[in-house]
Amino acid sequence: MLLFCKKIQIKWGECLIINRSLLLLLLALFGLSTFLIIKFSKETERSFIVLTNQEIENLDFSSQFEPWGISYINSKSYFSKYINKKKVKVAIMDSGVDGTHRDLEGVNISHYNAISPKNEAVDRLGHGTAMAGIITGNDNGKGIIGISPNVEIISIKVLDDEGKGDLDSFVKGIEWAIKQDVDIINMSFGIKRDDPRLRYAIEEASKNGMIFVAAAGNKPGMSTEFPAAYENVISVTAIDHLENSYPYVSLGKIDFSAPGVNILTLQPNNEYRVFDGTSFAAAHVTGIVANLLSSKEYVKNEKIVEHIKKELIFISKDLGEPGYDPIYGNGSLIFNENK
Repeated sequence: MLLFCKKIQIKWGECLIINRSLLLLLLALFGLSTFLIIKFSKETERSFIVLTNQEIENLDFSSQFEPWGISYINSKSYFSKYINKKKVKVAIMDSGVDGTHRDLEGVNISHYNAISPKNEAVDRLGHGTAMAGIITGNDNGKGIIGISPNVEIISIKVLDDEGKGDLDSFVKGIEWAIKQDVDIINMSFGIKRDDPRLRYAIEEASKNGMIFVAAAGNKPGMSTEFPAAYENVISVTAIDHLENSYPYVSLGKIDFSAPGVNILTLQPNNEYRVFDGTSFAAAHVTGIVANLLSSKEYVKNEKIVEHIKKELIFISKDLGEPGYDPIYGNGSLIFNENK
């Protein structure tokens, strides 16, 4: 549901709801006990509900929220006719996924611990569960909603409880994904330098038609991290609800921009939290790619990533300097039914 209000003399991006009756209606509809600020995009004047961690403390999530990033992308209306069609296998190489979360009920999730294969892939960090929420949070009338309902999750634990990982685990994780015939691998982590072992593993998976989506990194003044810096990987940077670049992003090889600031998503033990960073932007793009794969047939080979990139460029909205630029890449991904 989109909510609009008359613009008043405050800086762009913030518009307070001052009509008391409208406020009461808003509170009733969304079950909020705290005051919400409705945020607007300067160019589109579309409204989004942007929540902070402080604002969600008093919410029980018994009703459903559509995070602003999901609203911004507008993927649901575009792909609604493909719901319950072809299932797409998405590997989340991360800290694990809490498959017991109520917003992941019914999602087919398998687990592999690349750090210690004999142990369970428990997500104590919460980062991987957050990715799963963005990609495929259930449209079940409660909690939040993710981008793609047509997803089967292969959770590959490559990050420990402190968010640290090593190349051996990364490579083992990719090799496991190849065995599972995965369609997309979401890699919301990065390393500073190219490594031949990682590059070779990604090349082998790409030959099998696997699509890699990776976070560009959150290190201002530094170059895009690997694996996002590889040419056969879709690299993603983060923007806020006003389509401004996240101030802490790495720059360099950027393919696309996606929502990555004030992102409401899942945490283990049926919790929710708001995050910033390119990790969360990458998960949005993974969800979009999953919808593309479920909507039509593609030949699964090393050329598929180029076909997908072309489709993403077609739907992207140019930001920053005209054409491609190293801050926003080819632009932000937003579905416009008139295109």
